[in-house]
Amino acid sequence: MSPNVNDILVLAAILLGLGIGGALFRTNLVVLFAALQTAAAGAVLAICAIGTASETARNTAQIFALIVTVSMSMSSVLGYIIFFSRFRAVKRSNINDAVELRE
Repeated sequence: MSPNVNDILVLAAILLGLGIGGALFRTNLVVLFAALQTAAAGAVLAICAIGTASETARNTAQIFALIVTVSMSMSSVLGYIIFFSRFRAVKRSNINDAVELRE
């Protein structure tokens, strides 16, 4: 028995909500990036579910989901590079202490 599209969309909304909530209430950069990855995974899951439900938009949704996943991975790599270079300089990972990044 395959899952219903509505069930998949509910799961995608839960993932998106958890990711956004985690991104808003965390101050550690690694946890912040993980929360943003969770939110993006929920968005990709919703795109794939809608594409599966629509016969005409199936290929378009899959290509768009692939593009979103690749761009999400590239932005995470850049974020981790910035995090590790900052962590080596100041030995802290709290984003409230990131005043020197503004200069």
